[in-house]
Amino acid sequence: MYYFYYLPFSVNKPAELKKMEIKTLLTGAFLLLGMSCITNGISSPNFITDEEFKQAELLSSSKPFTNDTPPLILPPQDTARFQTRAVGMRIWTNAQVPYMLDAKFTADMRVRVAEAINNFHKNTCIRFVPKQNRHTSWVKILYDDNVCGLAHMCMNNGAQFAKFGGGCVTSGVMTHELGHTLCLGHEQTRQDRDNWIGFDTSKCSPPGKDDLPFGLHKLYDYVSIEHYEGECYNGCYLPKQPGVTKCGSGGSLSVLDIELLNEMYGCNSDCLGYRFVNRNSLTSSSNMVLIGWEADGTPLYNCRVYHQGDIIPGKYHTASKNCDIVWGGREYAKGGSDQIEVLTNPHSNALRWVRSDTLPAGAIRGGRTASRETLYVVSCLNNNRNWMPGSYHVSGGGYYGFGGSEFKCKSGDMEFLVCT
Repeated sequence: MYYFYYLPFSVNKPAELKKMEIKTLLTGAFLLLGMSCITNGISSPNFITDEEFKQAELLSSSKPFTNDTPPLILPPQDTARFQTRAVGMRIWTNAQVPYMLDAKFTADMRVRVAEAINNFHKNTCIRFVPKQNRHTSWVKILYDDNVCGLAHMCMNNGAQFAKFGGGCVTSGVMTHELGHTLCLGHEQTRQDRDNWIGFDTSKCSPPGKDDLPFGLHKLYDYVSIEHYEGECYNGCYLPKQPGVTKCGSGGSLSVLDIELLNEMYGCNSDCLGYRFVNRNSLTSSSNMVLIGWEADGTPLYNCRVYHQGDIIPGKYHTASKNCDIVWGGREYAKGGSDQIEVLTNPHSNALRWVRSDTLPAGAIRGGRTASRETLYVVSCLNNNRNWMPGSYHVSGGGYYGFGGSEFKCKSGDMEFLVCT
């Protein structure tokens, strides 16, 4: 028996859906396992081509960052039923997901599938690969107008599916469902979700909790691709962290989604092996990342913690186990019951510091704002010429804390932690 998550997505209203203008021209006939697809009268393979991946990358790169990404609005919670146990809850062997693509997808739709798959390829070591005879487990990516989004959970035995139809054939919906294929559960059904969200039972019934083991040691992610969005905005879900203004990612993988998938699938090389670890789980071999020094020579490390809905990188003190971050002109010492994570490099990725006033290639993501903008790990020189851990976002620049106040990093005095 197969078990699956059922997610009947709808994306805003049909009138708000923007038709994708990219057309992919496929020439010739491509064969895989003796099978071919027919798309708009042109012979196409039952897998995504390199040209389609390139078209998808151009499409993604043309979308500027915005805090106003339309939410992926879901139907009322009680219209869906979930079963949360897959066969052994297995992740895919060697981080490879064999797949076959339905002939019913149009050329435009195929580029959207490519965009969704690219979300995983660009940020993790996971690879969706064309199915071959030797593969004993695989996913069929299907077009079905009877559903919006529907996918089996984790890796099953033999064939399983991820189905999309109607106005839901978008990269955001497909990224969400393929996340389930990869064994990501809904964030709002985590076992520890009651620490992070409440429910207005006059507006909805709380969903059940699942028994997936992944991510419970990590910060709760309100803007995960796997977090429902509309229920936060209609008053059903009640975030317990102050300052939370958005739920769901708006269609892409969040910073924490990327980190969790890399951890789950053992993506340890190619600059994917750094890990944020709960401060209570640190050991002498955790290999914390040195990021600066106090005036007395005490080493400082990078940490992150929630504050006013942001997950903010800051400076970690090993003696107090506090994480000092800056927000709104002040420096805050976060400790006590705060869930603090510390940056580690357990697989000795080639991390180095690059002095720059603008975001360099390979910069390490350290957190994000409540409005989903990525925050990067930086270190800045203070007036005493000591390096202080801080954070950088493209829309606002770099900031660090010292002596209880927040300071903007000066031109020429900021270094980014990068891996290239």
